[in-house]
Amino acid sequence: MNARTGAAGLIVVFGILYAWRLHEPELSKIDECRSGVIVRDILEEGDWLLPRTPDGYLCEKPPAYYHQAAVASAVFGANEWTLRGVSVLMALATLAVTWFWASLYGSPRVAALAVIALGSNVVMTMWARTAMVDMTFTFFVTAGLASYFAGRLGRLTPPRAAILCGVSLGLAVLSKGPLGLLLPMAAIMGEVLWISRGRFWNLPIPWGPTALGAGLILGISLLWYLPGCLVGGMEFVNTCILDENFYMPLGLKHGIAGSHVKSPLFYPSRVLVGLIPIAAFLPETIRWLFRRDAGVARAHAAAWFGFAFLVLSISSAKRLHYLLPLQPAASLMIAVAVGRVLDEGPTPALRWGVRVCGAVVLLAGVGVIVLSFAGPGVLAKGRFMDDPDFFAGWEVPLALLGAMMVGLGTAQLVSSWRGAMAMVRGIALMGILSVALRSVLYDGMRTTQDTVRPFIALSRRLIPPGARVAVVGTPAGYGLQFYWPERLSGDVSTADFYFDSLPPPDQLPKGAEVLASQSFYHGRSTVALIRNPPRPK
Repeated sequence: MNARTGAAGLIVVFGILYAWRLHEPELSKIDECRSGVIVRDILEEGDWLLPRTPDGYLCEKPPAYYHQAAVASAVFGANEWTLRGVSVLMALATLAVTWFWASLYGSPRVAALAVIALGSNVVMTMWARTAMVDMTFTFFVTAGLASYFAGRLGRLTPPRAAILCGVSLGLAVLSKGPLGLLLPMAAIMGEVLWISRGRFWNLPIPWGPTALGAGLILGISLLWYLPGCLVGGMEFVNTCILDENFYMPLGLKHGIAGSHVKSPLFYPSRVLVGLIPIAAFLPETIRWLFRRDAGVARAHAAAWFGFAFLVLSISSAKRLHYLLPLQPAASLMIAVAVGRVLDEGPTPALRWGVRVCGAVVLLAGVGVIVLSFAGPGVLAKGRFMDDPDFFAGWEVPLALLGAMMVGLGTAQLVSSWRGAMAMVRGIALMGILSVALRSVLYDGMRTTQDTVRPFIALSRRLIPPGARVAVVGTPAGYGLQFYWPERLSGDVSTADFYFDSLPPPDQLPKGAEVLASQSFYHGRSTVALIRNPPRPK
């Protein structure tokens, strides 16, 4: 089997796992359903330039993801498959680019390890199956920086590297705004500072390719921003430029932009979350980072990860998936470090990393087995304490999962006394199985907690055909808008039935009647289906 066939096989495996049960959990009530109603507006109203949500707000994000989803939805219908499928395809394309990038620094085994490290990354796995712009954004950032570094290594000619980098980063800007340029520029400037030891003025500047790449980025970005400003005026400027790229990073809630303010410790405490499935490789990776012979891969990957991380940390707005574009760099560092071990022989750092993680997996497996026999009352404690049925019916699969974890942990402990290849294979297998765990088991459990689709099914049985239905500002508003088969009105005064937050009995309009209600967000919010009083004829 040649290197390309092996890489293609790995990517196919991840593709199957990412797509498994993709349609079963309903779209999240706010973020994913918001993507859905925006795509529906593009298709139904023809608003390809400036689509709006049903409550009249402009979509604040650029259209790269939404246009792809709209094309897929025009052919196959707007549903979980088409909206999330774009992210799956972008994730697989990111894996392919990462394989190409890693192959510039090492053997086919290093490239394969990079694919496994990124494919099994928890953050990658989550957002590869999420109908949001972030996976599309990550692909274009990865393609742009990989092209740049390939040019730096001489594997692409300067004009070709400039074209690929410029087009990719221009499309990154059209995926999530100026951040598509800011993060890559931080990585590029970081690499320049690294290799010049701070004396960047001594480095020759390839003015021609630089101008070509910059021109492509600017030209592609203006394909949307210029007509957006001309057509949308100050509403576009405020919503799509200032709110999204100025007020929100400052932590200010302005317009429709949420602040998402988090503690400065938020990212440092979560930077390792994505690497949990292959945590056994981290001690060796840290050791490699301090080796004198780490090579140019360290400068490129560490500049990408470190300086982009610095930019994200400066912003007051912080969310876990903002770290997604950094994961290819982390995967490359892991792959090159572990690849050295395969060539040179196992090290104490790798052995003890495997032993500690093996012991943790084994003990966690024992815990899962014990809890699976303890009953749903015990399993429902903690995060799912408001969902006592979350684990109901899954006790046997959980017990099997626990037994598998005990087996994997034991196998890792045994492999730590063997050669490097045995240890690496065991950790790689666990990484791939962790993706299967998410797709097959966890998302299967999540489906049992769907609230919007069952509530709509109940409501449709209570509402006679032809009745006028409205929705007002409920926390589940986008979910109701997306899953209701017809467009819901926002005018309660002309509606026969409407959805609203459940009011206290003394605040219910005279003559109105609550027909059904549904709890959302673990009981923190309740939405009611209300029948308006009959109108006089």
